[in-house]
Amino acid sequence: MFSEIFRFELRQQLKSPLFWLIAIGFAALAFAAACSDSITIGGGVGNVHRNAPFVVVQMLAVFSVLGLFLITVFVAGAALRDFSANTAELIFATPMSRGAYLAGRFAAGWLVSVLVLIAVAIGLWLGSLTPWLDPARLGPTPWHAYGWAMVAIVVPNLFFIASLLFLLATLTRSMLGTYIGVITFFVLWQIALTTLGNGNIEHQTAGALIDPFGLGALELATRYWTPSDRNTLLPQLAGAMLGNRALWVAIGTALLSATFALFKPDREGLRLLRRRKPSAVADTPAATINAIVALPRVTLRDGFGARTRQFLKLAGFDTGNVLRGVPFLVLLAFGLANLGANLAFSAEIYGTTVWPVTHLMARSMSQSYTFLLLIVLGFYAGELVWRERDGRIGEVVDAFPTPDWIPLLSKITALATVIVLFLAAGSVFCIAYQLIRGYHHLQPLLYLQYIGLDLLSFLPFAVLAVALQVLSNNKFAGYALLLAYIVATIVLAQFHLVDHLYRYGSAPAAPYSDMNGFGTFWIGTLWFRAYWLCGDVALLVLTALYWVRGATSGWHARRRVAQQRFRTPARVLLAAGLIGFVAIGVFAFHNTHRLYRFQTHDQQQQLAADYEKAYRKFVGFAQPRITDVNLNVALHPQQRRVDVDGHYTLVNKHDHPIDELLVQLPTPATRDIKIDLDFPAHTVAFADPAQGFYRYKLATALAPGASLSFAFRENLAYT
Repeated sequence: MFSEIFRFELRQQLKSPLFWLIAIGFAALAFAAACSDSITIGGGVGNVHRNAPFVVVQMLAVFSVLGLFLITVFVAGAALRDFSANTAELIFATPMSRGAYLAGRFAAGWLVSVLVLIAVAIGLWLGSLTPWLDPARLGPTPWHAYGWAMVAIVVPNLFFIASLLFLLATLTRSMLGTYIGVITFFVLWQIALTTLGNGNIEHQTAGALIDPFGLGALELATRYWTPSDRNTLLPQLAGAMLGNRALWVAIGTALLSATFALFKPDREGLRLLRRRKPSAVADTPAATINAIVALPRVTLRDGFGARTRQFLKLAGFDTGNVLRGVPFLVLLAFGLANLGANLAFSAEIYGTTVWPVTHLMARSMSQSYTFLLLIVLGFYAGELVWRERDGRIGEVVDAFPTPDWIPLLSKITALATVIVLFLAAGSVFCIAYQLIRGYHHLQPLLYLQYIGLDLLSFLPFAVLAVALQVLSNNKFAGYALLLAYIVATIVLAQFHLVDHLYRYGSAPAAPYSDMNGFGTFWIGTLWFRAYWLCGDVALLVLTALYWVRGATSGWHARRRVAQQRFRTPARVLLAAGLIGFVAIGVFAFHNTHRLYRFQTHDQQQQLAADYEKAYRKFVGFAQPRITDVNLNVALHPQQRRVDVDGHYTLVNKHDHPIDELLVQLPTPATRDIKIDLDFPAHTVAFADPAQGFYRYKLATALAPGASLSFAFRENLAYT
C-alpha cells in the first residue's frame, strides 16, 4: 500500500503547475546568481572562483533555507490533500496501515522538495557555463562539491523541514496552522542565532550546533580558509559539522516519529481542548411548530445609505477576522519582540549613548518590525478573498444583494485598517520604550505622520496582493505570483533599476531631522504615492470586473462577465485612474529627468570609470598648493538654495613655472547651478562639462614661489 500511495502523491505533485513554477523560478535565480555579480545569494561569491566548491556548498545551503516557506506547499499539501478534497473519511475507511499512509505521503512530499533543490543545482551548473564569464574566475566543474552539498547539507535540511511541516500539517489539519508554525520556527531560529551565533566567540560551537540548516557549522568549519582553500577544498564532515548534521537528523526523525504516534484518523486532528458535545434538544410540541408567527414588516433599500451600511458592516467583519486571527496575533507578538531586541541594541551609535528620539524609533521600526506587514498583507489577502469559498459558502454569499465593489473594497479597507493598527501598536511600543528610558519629549503627531507615510507605502502592496488572488482565481497561484513580484523587485534592485516611475509602489524617501523636520522631501514622496495610487484605482477597477461570483470559472466566461460589468461607473473610474496615472507620471518624469539630471547606478559607475581612465595621466601633474581659504556661505533652506563666495590663495611650491591649472567643478543633479571663476588671464585649453574637469592655460606662467589669487562664486538651487 505504501508504494501505491507514494506513486499517487508523487504523480499529483509533479502534475501541479506550482511545482514547475517554483522549480523553474529557483533554478533561474540560481542561474542568475552563478553568472552575474548583480545578484548575490548567501553573501555573494567574493574573491574566489564563481564555481568553487565552497560557493556551490554555500549557495545550495542558502537555497535550502529559502525553500522553507515554499516547500510548505509540497509537504503540507501532501498531508492535507485528503482533507482539502473532502475524501478523508473515505480514505480512513480503507483498510491500510497508518505507517503506509503517512510514509507514502511524507516520502512523496520530501522527494519533490529534493527535486526543487536538484533544479537549483542544475541552474548553478548552467550559470557557470555562460560565455560572458571571465575564464579566470572559473575552475573545473566541482561535481564532488555538488554531491557533498546534496548529501551533507540539502538532504538533511529538507528532511528536518519536511518532518516539521508534516507534523504541523498532520496535527493542525490546516495550511494556516502550518504556516504559523513555520513563521514561529523561523523567528525563534533568528532569536537563537542572535543570542548564540553571529560571530559570538564564547558560544561559537553552541551556535553552530543549534543552527538547523548547518550554516553556522559551515561558517565555523571554513572560517580561516584562504581563497585557495575555498577554490579546492570541501569541509570535513567531522566535529561541529558532523554533530550538527546528526543532531538535526535525529530531531527530524523524532518529529516524524511524533507524527506517526499522534496521528488520528479523523477530520478534527489533535485538539488540546476537546469540543463539548451538543446537548440533546427537547422535542418541540407540535402546537408550537404549527403556531402562526407574525413577521415584522421589512422595507428593502438599495440607495447610497444602504450600500454604505453594507460596506461598513462587511469591512468591519473582514477587519475583525484578521485582527482576531491567530497568524496576525503571532506575527504582531513576534514583531514587537523583534522590535524590542532592536531597540535594546540601539541605545548607542558608535559607542556614544543617544536619546531615543522619535525618528530613531521610526528607523528601528522600519528595520525590525514593519517588514512583517508584507507577510501579513500577502497572507491575509488570500485568506480574505478565499474565505467564503474555502468555507463552502461562496455561492450563498454571492447570492446576497450586494454590488460587486462592496466585497472587494471591504477587503482592501480591512487590509488598510490592519496596516494602521499594526503600525500604531509598534508606535505605542516605542513610546513605552521612550518613557522607560526616561525620555519624555514625546511626539505623537510625528508618529502619526510616520504611520500615514507607511500606510501609503504598504497600501499598493495590499492592492496588488488582492488583485493577484482575484485575477489568478487560485489561492496558491496568487501567493506564487506575489512571491514572484517580491523576487522581481529584489532582482531589479540588484541590477540597479531603481527608477520610481516603474518600480511598483515605490517613492523617494522622506528623511526626518530634528532641525527642519521632513523639509521638502515629503513633496516628492507624496507625488509618487499619488502616482501609484492612481494606478491602483485602475487596477482595482480591473479586479472588480473579474471578481468571481457564483460558479463562474474559466477566462472566457469571466471575460464575458467583465464585459457586462464594464458600464459607465467602471469606465469613469478606470479613465480617471489612468488619466491621473499618466498625468502625474509625465509631471514626475519632467521633474526627475528633465529639471534634474537622472543617472542610474550603472551610469554613475561608468562615469567614474571613464574619469579614471581619461584623467589618471594627470596624477603627479605639477600644480600650485592652496595655502589660504576664505569662504562666505549663505544657506537659504526655504528656497533650497546656497550661495558661496570663495577665495583661494595658490602658491607654486615647485622649482619650475606652472602654466596650466587643473580645475574640478561640481556636477550636481540639478541643472540650476551657476559657477563664475575669477583668476589671472587665461584661456580654456580643455573642457569636460559632464565630468566637471577643466584645463586652463595661464597667459603668464606662475613662477616658483609666486602666489595667485583664485576667486569663485557658486549659486546652487534645488527648485
